[in-house]
Amino acid sequence: MRSSIPNLLTINEVAEHLGLKDVQLAYELIKMNKLKAIKISDKNYVVQRKELERFIKENKLDTAEPESECIEEKDE
Repeated sequence: MRSSIPNLLTINEVAEHLGLKDVQLAYELIKMNKLKAIKISDKNYVVQRKELERFIKENKLDTAEPESECIEEKDE
């Protein structure tokens, strides 16, 4: 099964996937070397999908897809 997460994510996308309400927390993870990122300009970073997946797995985070991407099946 192929992941719906793109290969490169912006910090805003990382924060969304991690369920962070404040994008600054994602920057703090990078600053503390907990999450590896690629600096693409003075203020912009991207994170590889495999790095985000590693971080989630190592920290045993239970993340949910954004509501717009969730499909629930109901038995009626």
